[in-house]
Amino acid sequence: MKYSESEIRQYVAEEDVKFLRMTFFDLTGNQKNMSILPDALDRAFSTGIAFDASAIPGFGDELRSDLFLQPDTSTLCLLPWRPDHGRVARLFCRILRSDGTPFEGDSRALLQKAVDDVVLLALKNPIPPPPLELKPKTIQGDLNRLEVALDRILGLSRLLHHPLLWWRADQKAKRKGLQL
Repeated sequence: MKYSESEIRQYVAEEDVKFLRMTFFDLTGNQKNMSILPDALDRAFSTGIAFDASAIPGFGDELRSDLFLQPDTSTLCLLPWRPDHGRVARLFCRILRSDGTPFEGDSRALLQKAVDDVVLLALKNPIPPPPLELKPKTIQGDLNRLEVALDRILGLSRLLHHPLLWWRADQKAKRKGLQL
């Protein structure tokens, strides 16, 4: 569910949240966290929380190490294993450069781009469903059983009065390898 920034601020105050984990992933998929106090939430929403990206392999060298974490408001989650007093909440974050452009090594952004590309490709080139594979023996057996059952249902009144016709229906079923 997508929350507004004011709803998150209100939730943090009502639930006695003392720390917010700003969570992101490195290029190898390992989860990384940076904790902030609820007072820094306004700054996180407006400009993002700065962190030193040179400490994370693949995120850049010391010259290009200014990256910012901006929380995704749809990912707010209270961590259940923390105590009732002084709770901790988690927000997954987008990784941005200092000018506000998305960081090209943001795993979540890369995944979202891949999903968008697949959806776009599927819309341009719809893939037909695979052909229906029919198993002749199974279908033929089902049809034979259905035919014999219909013979019995439709001809029930005749069969009750003519034992010879009943016997013929059983013989027909046996010839087709059916046990009725």
